[in-house]
Amino acid sequence: MHPSYVDNRNCPLVHVPSKFAKQFLKRQSQTATLRTPDRKFWDVKCVVYNGSAKYAATFRKGWKEFRLHNDLKEGDICDFELVDKDNLGMDVTFSQV
Repeated sequence: MHPSYVDNRNCPLVHVPSKFAKQFLKRQSQTATLRTPDRKFWDVKCVVYNGSAKYAATFRKGWKEFRLHNDLKEGDICDFELVDKDNLGMDVTFSQV
């Protein structure tokens, strides 16, 4: 995890790779459902920015709760696997340092 993804002082967010965002995300913000190995589900707001030449997206509302519950820290690795393209469902696994 990048330091800004786990910083409690700022608005917690995670940047979604632009290639992924352009290919799989709708042109407006939507909710992503993250499922962890313990079969818990987390709704996270995925905000899409498509007004510029560079298509971008971030996970925002709900990310902090997801991160805190799963005790994610700087240096941890998260793997997001898209399992439901229509509803933006993702299985998430992590390796903690």
